[in-house]
Amino acid sequence: MPLPHIQVVVENLNSQGHGVARHEGKVYFIPWAVPGDTVTIQVEKDHKKYADACLITINKPSPDRIKPECPYFFKCGGCDIQHMSYDAQIAAKQHIVVQVLKKFAKVDEQIIQPIIRSPKQWHYRNRIQLHRNRKGEIGFYECHSHRVVPVEACLIARENLNEQIKKIKNQSEKIPLNPPFLKGEGWEEYPPLSPCSGIPYAGKKGGRGDFTRFRLELRDDSVTGFGQVNPEQNQNLVDWVKNKLDVKKNEVVADVFSGSGNFTLPLAKLAYKVWAIERDEKAILHGKKQAHDQGMQNIEWRHTSALQGLFELKRMGIRLDSMVCDPPREGLKEVLEGIVDLKPKKLVYVSCNPATFARDVFLLKEKGYEIKTIQPFDMFPQTAHVELAALFIF
Repeated sequence: MPLPHIQVVVENLNSQGHGVARHEGKVYFIPWAVPGDTVTIQVEKDHKKYADACLITINKPSPDRIKPECPYFFKCGGCDIQHMSYDAQIAAKQHIVVQVLKKFAKVDEQIIQPIIRSPKQWHYRNRIQLHRNRKGEIGFYECHSHRVVPVEACLIARENLNEQIKKIKNQSEKIPLNPPFLKGEGWEEYPPLSPCSGIPYAGKKGGRGDFTRFRLELRDDSVTGFGQVNPEQNQNLVDWVKNKLDVKKNEVVADVFSGSGNFTLPLAKLAYKVWAIERDEKAILHGKKQAHDQGMQNIEWRHTSALQGLFELKRMGIRLDSMVCDPPREGLKEVLEGIVDLKPKKLVYVSCNPATFARDVFLLKEKGYEIKTIQPFDMFPQTAHVELAALFIF
């Protein structure tokens, strides 16, 4: 028996970019719904306190609903909220951040600053990851699937990446259909398709049917090592970190999860010494090369895990004035005790996951750190993702 249709008014978005509505005491999550929409929905999966629903009809569209610029939007899994005006995207992300932090971190809303908008809403990404299916089609994953949506271009990728997409589509027949694979499920890198293309690609064991067989990572020629995908907004983030830490020439700083030096290198220009802790050997090597090219001799690179690196600093008796941490989405939980043991006077925590960020903010407060300010950044326009940075004082 088919489930009944329900009419609801969409109130806001969740962190996945789904519309949130309430009806008779239950919360409904609705993909493609926009805050302010009046819609008819049908439940797809009913849970105890909430339900996942599909959008049947838009009875009265929100003033913030717009026509997506991208022809692939409702199939491609790359963007979540391209059907919302940019002002509405910013408002929705601010609401998500405020609600998560008030609920789970117990912070005063007054310390959460207005989100810093991205200098570019389109063509901001300096790297993308494409896939190729058994038919030889090149594109992105479909929403919630490993099926490939063939594309001619990507509106959030930089223009030179779209030129690379054209090249790789023209040469896709040169990619071997059955390349040798690494043991297990790992990726195997292959040489560029041609000496002039500069396009790396990799193979992976495929699944059944039309599932992907290959992963292809395209990068802006100016991108080296790991860094944020939005360079202009990343510069705003780096400037914010420098401003809040206010590092002096006689101070010692640690950059934990340093990558290839996104924060390390700018801070080294200000500090007496910077300890950079990173487990990715390629990132460390690239960071060392950048430091050498810039004549920097006050960086100590530690090729190890964050936890082990913090333990080593403690064992050596290093006294830190400041620390910056930019961990993966899992957050700081596993290294929190190591941070607290070193007691840096100032701590900046950068995160791409509001949920783990809120958890860690609460834990740091319990350990005696005072949170001074939280700054959201719109690092990923047209998606529901948001970057966060916070300053703590011990």
